[in-house]
Amino acid sequence: MERHAPSPGSPGSESTFENIPEDLERGMHEYGREFPPHRDENSLPILRPQDSQAEQAARISSAIWQFLANDDLTVTSPLQDVRRILHINCGTGTWCTLASEKYPNAKVRGWDTITSWKRKAPQMVSFYVGDFKEAFESCERWDIILLSDLLGTVQDWKEIYRSCYRNLNSGGILIHRELEPYIHPLDSLPPTISQFNTFLRQAAESAGTPLDIAKHMQEQMKGQNFSVRANIDPKHRIPLGTWDHRRQYVMLGELSLARIHLDLEGLCLR
Repeated sequence: MERHAPSPGSPGSESTFENIPEDLERGMHEYGREFPPHRDENSLPILRPQDSQAEQAARISSAIWQFLANDDLTVTSPLQDVRRILHINCGTGTWCTLASEKYPNAKVRGWDTITSWKRKAPQMVSFYVGDFKEAFESCERWDIILLSDLLGTVQDWKEIYRSCYRNLNSGGILIHRELEPYIHPLDSLPPTISQFNTFLRQAAESAGTPLDIAKHMQEQMKGQNFSVRANIDPKHRIPLGTWDHRRQYVMLGELSLARIHLDLEGLCLR
C-alpha cells in the first residue's frame, strides 16, 4: 500500500536501546495471564498478553512467517533511498534485523508491548516497549511501516491505519500481515470445528476486537487514503491434520496449532 502526501524524512540515532515504562512491567492479571494496564482514552489499546506465553507466541509467529516467506521476510520498496523503517508489534525482532541487512543505511525501529526480541541487534536497529500510540506521537516519518500479528488485539483498525498514514513519508509503504486463527476444511466442516470458529468470532467481538480485518483490509486502507499498488497477497494454507505428510508442513501445522492455543487462552478468555 502506498500513500501520497509530501512529508520530509529525518535522520535517526544509531543506537540499540530499550524503553520500558515501570507501569508496563506491572500490568494487569486476568484469567491467569498478564496484560498491559489500561491506558487513557487517547491511547491505542492493544489487548494482548505481555507475559512469557506471549513471548512464546511471538517466537512461534516468527518461525511461521519465515517458513511462509521462504526466509525472505522483508519487502522491496519502490523508494530510491529507504532511510526509516518501523515495525509495530515486532515480536522477536527478526524482521527488524533482516530489514536492516537489506537496507543497511536505514534506521529500523521495533515497537512492542513485550521484550522478546534478540538482545544483540545491528547498530541501526532499536527497540521500544510501550503503548503503540507513542510510536506515532513523535514528528518522525517512516518509509516502511509493518504491522503484524495484531489480530484479535485491536479495537479500532481505522485509527491504526490513520496513524500509519500520517506517519509515512510520501510514497511510503504500509505492510500488514496476520495469521488467521480460523480452521478451514478441505471439504465439509465438522460440527465441532464449526462451533469452534463461531465461538472464536463471538468471543473476539464481545471483547471489542473483531477478527474479520483480513477481508476488509484493502477497503479500510483505501478509506484512509492509501492507494493499492497490488492485490493483497494470496492466503497461505497451513495443514493442521494429516493430509500433507511432508515434514516441513507437518512442523508448520504443529506450530500453527500451538499459536492458536496461545491466542485462545490469551485473547478469547478476556
